[in-house]
Amino acid sequence: MDLVLSSRIEKLNKKLMHLLSEQAIQMFEAQIPKLAQHAFAQARLRALALGGRVMEVANGHLVETNADGSVHVIRKSSPSTSVGVGTKRYRKMNKKEISA
Repeated sequence: MDLVLSSRIEKLNKKLMHLLSEQAIQMFEAQIPKLAQHAFAQARLRALALGGRVMEVANGHLVETNADGSVHVIRKSSPSTSVGVGTKRYRKMNKKEISA
């Protein structure tokens, strides 16, 4: 995208943000989890419909679900990590990951 187009989009976004009230923004933001859940469900179904496999957590185990409906247990899943709103988490990378 060229600089002129990028600048125009940024200006339009600023104008739009002034038109939306804080309440409207919060209403739209509240929809994000539901939209994300729907997107993941659709992606899972699409992958399985195309004959693929899906890795997911079920009953405390990491499992591989195949298009034919078979499920292969990979291992017991790790406990989930709770992260508070606004918290930033960083992952330490080893040398192999950095050079890749």
